[in-house]
Amino acid sequence: MLLTVLISLLVISVGLFIFAIYKDDTKERITRESFLVWIIFVVVGHLILSKNFESHQITWGDAVPSIFLLATAYPLGRAYSRRCRDTGWSKKPAYYSVIPIVGIFTTIGLLFARSTTKQYDVSNFGKVER
Repeated sequence: MLLTVLISLLVISVGLFIFAIYKDDTKERITRESFLVWIIFVVVGHLILSKNFESHQITWGDAVPSIFLLATAYPLGRAYSRRCRDTGWSKKPAYYSVIPIVGIFTTIGLLFARSTTKQYDVSNFGKVER
């Protein structure tokens, strides 16, 4: 039963992460430094909670890191989406970050990518200039 709960929490966390990326349609951006703070917060928080509740059997203490991931999934998804926007990328790399190995490389790429200063002007959208 506990294993089912842990798997359910993981699936819900991934779903919230993807939903946050999908629903993030604001023009807000996030800088490299702010994105790095988010990544460090999630990784260190998960490591601390995993170490504090570590045991050789599956216990209810193992649910604590999963609950932490559940609580941070939505804001982290929005951070990925906004960082992709800040670098001038589409949202696809944010979606790819759900895949375990690909996510590591996506995160590293987003951390090292430069921010764009390009602001999109939509006032002439659809008009052909000659």
